[in-house]
Amino acid sequence: MAKKGVGGLSLRKVAQRAGVSHSAPYSHFPDKQSLIAAISTEGFKQLYDELNSTVASHKEDPKRQLMDGALAYVQFAMDNPDTFKIMFSGVLEKEKEYPSFVEISRRTFELV
Repeated sequence: MAKKGVGGLSLRKVAQRAGVSHSAPYSHFPDKQSLIAAISTEGFKQLYDELNSTVASHKEDPKRQLMDGALAYVQFAMDNPDTFKIMFSGVLEKEKEYPSFVEISRRTFELV
């Protein structure tokens, strides 16, 4: 990802990086889109947890929620650059086919 971007992501390369056979990822992900959906969904879950924790810790201070929430968002992007790129790349086609992704991304954006 760091070298070739989201377009360079493939199930074969994931298998190679994980040290498994090139066909192993297909038992979990039928295609590249389902892999992108899974990565994005997990990324949004992590981002949601970070933002929710930050917002909840400052219930009585909206200004602090905004400032610390923005910091948490940027920190997440810095700590997880490849996941962040996938989450916001727009390469996930037919998002509605992945209800878990739709739900967690919606919940995340409702926090901000």
